[in-house]
Amino acid sequence: MMLKGQVMRLNQKYFMDILENVRRSGYTSQDLFPELYDKEKIQSILDNVLLQDYIAEIKDHSEEYRKRKINILPFSLYKLYETEGNRLQFEQVYFERRGRLMTFALLSWLYGEKEDLIELEDILWAICDEYSWSLPAHMPHKDAGIDPSINIDLFAAETAFALAEILYLLDGQLSSAVVHRVKKEVFRRVLDSYMYYPKLYNWELMKNNWCAVCAGSIGAVAIYFIEDDTILAKLFSRLMPTLENFIDSFEEDGTCVEGLSYWTYGISFYVSFADLLLRRTAGKVNLLNNDKFKKIAEFQHKCYFSGGCTVSFSDGSQYDYFRRGITSYLANQFDHVYIPPQQSASGYVGDRIYRWCMGLRDLLWTDAVPMKEIPNTASYVLPDAQWIICRNGEEGHIGFAAKGGHNDEPHNHNDIGSFIYTKDGKMLLTDLGCGEYTKDYFNHNRYTIFCNHSFSHSVPIIEGEGQYAGKNYHSTEVKFERENFMSLNIEKAYHHSNLQKLVRSFEFLGSEGLILKDKYSFKSMPNSVIERFVTTYMPIIIGDVVEIKAGNTTARICYDKGKMTPSILEHTH
Repeated sequence: MMLKGQVMRLNQKYFMDILENVRRSGYTSQDLFPELYDKEKIQSILDNVLLQDYIAEIKDHSEEYRKRKINILPFSLYKLYETEGNRLQFEQVYFERRGRLMTFALLSWLYGEKEDLIELEDILWAICDEYSWSLPAHMPHKDAGIDPSINIDLFAAETAFALAEILYLLDGQLSSAVVHRVKKEVFRRVLDSYMYYPKLYNWELMKNNWCAVCAGSIGAVAIYFIEDDTILAKLFSRLMPTLENFIDSFEEDGTCVEGLSYWTYGISFYVSFADLLLRRTAGKVNLLNNDKFKKIAEFQHKCYFSGGCTVSFSDGSQYDYFRRGITSYLANQFDHVYIPPQQSASGYVGDRIYRWCMGLRDLLWTDAVPMKEIPNTASYVLPDAQWIICRNGEEGHIGFAAKGGHNDEPHNHNDIGSFIYTKDGKMLLTDLGCGEYTKDYFNHNRYTIFCNHSFSHSVPIIEGEGQYAGKNYHSTEVKFERENFMSLNIEKAYHHSNLQKLVRSFEFLGSEGLILKDKYSFKSMPNSVIERFVTTYMPIIIGDVVEIKAGNTTARICYDKGKMTPSILEHTH
């Protein structure tokens, strides 16, 4: 990515000069991505031992799709978000269509069977019939001046990317009528909607994964479809500030505070576009050649523990999955990008949204032999995000992570001082991560939802009160004395007049456990202080120990029963 302040250098003239030089060298569209037409490359994919299950899942999916007709998208499902706040019913049908699209496109590319091409043409035609490629949950406000049928959100942009790349991938194999209609719809719904909209889309001003997904997808579509260098240069120059916003959304230490799955989402589209741009500019524009991006690229592997548990802060997941293709690509680019445990690699059906750019690049970029696996005992301090991540893979495969920060982070949970503890692939003390995305999940009711408020996290409850949302509620006095020790004052996470100070410290001792200390200061004696520990396994109280058991794996919380009284509260979420 360009350095701070360098974005102005990558203006329309800069791109125009590069594109003209590339054109003079004899560039044609066939030169853009020659691997896609390379029979030996396709055979190497079919022979890749790490992709055998992946390819088998693609075939299995195709057989299921052949048994049923293409789903319709009725208005009765479309309106559910507005009337009931429900996203899932419409999106299930919407994304099944994208699954059908990706499945038959990949099979057509790998094997060239006529029956797959026929299925592909039918789903291409059906997607062109859709009222909008944007989800109901992402429709613009009526005063935004945007026609909802051509609104550009994450999935409209993704759809356009998929369609453009599929047409390139299968050049000369699809019906000319289908190709003509797909191009027309991609221009109308995305390229023209972007280039001729008189304002800025809201995601152009954001600092999160939307910047990479929307801008990266539009840039990729433009590379495939726009032949006029002047128009292409103008479009590239407009995309650059949005892509810089994406890089700015990460902490300086490379942390994605939205959650690990959002790192995967945004980075996959950013890298896919960066690779295409590098190709289209004959190596002159490299968006990955930047010290901060190097730190961002190194973030993913830091979040994986032995056995497959992952750091699940914010809207993350307790057991996340990495994409082999993007990860292999980054590992080949950067010396200190490591491959997470292989059992955490995403299968074909691991992504129920069927993101095309990830699926194709899993096949194209996955190295046949895994390399550079994460060191078993690696620990990391991320001072800008105020995270610490520790692991001991030699005895018991134990992992620990804790966070500070503030309570207005992207995809925020009220979780300052929260931590997780894993052993043998089981998250024994947990951060639940994301809940079901509904209308209330992203409005003023967000913190009435259990997994988002502090009562669902392993943080103290002061006289019946939890933490509050907002940037003013934050940690102070954060210290990392060594790679296994963190302390922070979390008093300002609470809105409590009696609390004067609350210093929480963690010392990770590997196979010997974890020491947690909380030091309180109050104006007057509090009515109650609850030390809450969250687990998805039913605890057992045995004397002065609380035992958490998951199969043959056990963690024990030791306490002074003369000062504390344990109780178990079960909550269904």
